[in-house]
Amino acid sequence: MINKERARLVGPSELWNIKRDVQIQFLLSRGLKREHYLLDIGCGVLRGGVPLIKYLNKNHYYGMEKDSGRLRESIKELNESGEAQKNPHLTTNYETIDRKFDYIWSYQVFIHLTDEILHDTLSIIDHFLKETGVCYVTANVGKRNQGKWKEYPLVFRPLDFYKKSAAHHNLGIDTVDDFKHSAHRNQMLKIYKSKSR
Repeated sequence: MINKERARLVGPSELWNIKRDVQIQFLLSRGLKREHYLLDIGCGVLRGGVPLIKYLNKNHYYGMEKDSGRLRESIKELNESGEAQKNPHLTTNYETIDRKFDYIWSYQVFIHLTDEILHDTLSIIDHFLKETGVCYVTANVGKRNQGKWKEYPLVFRPLDFYKKSAAHHNLGIDTVDDFKHSAHRNQMLKIYKSKSR
């Protein structure tokens, strides 16, 4: 049963199941295995996190969410899902994380990042991504008037901007051209350590 108030914290409640399912389906199609460690940057209320927690081995899901209110709701979502025994690590502070990750995931977060926060987030990705790891993010790529969604900006940038920003952090970026879904207008980007492409 969808908690509509909680769902609205991350988007229209009628898209909850669609946007939940697409996340794990995409990551499974990209080779995610139960034994991998995954960091979910901007995990929100665990709309996509719960299926990932359920799939991954115990202690292998890490969710980072800067909004403490959304993080409190994520704990409620986790408890209601029956997956709390998988012991995911949920935090508002990346400094509590003490490992590197096979996968880093950031779903519909980059579309809201200011330039300064984008650079901070790329620095976090560089720090936590294994040399052989991969990060996937959704972003608004292209030129369009900026907007707003709830308390967050709605940001559009050229691909070159992302590439130059990533290079500053020793990261490379490619587009994932086969990510097409009716609920999305975003572009999926693959981020990786430059020297281990």
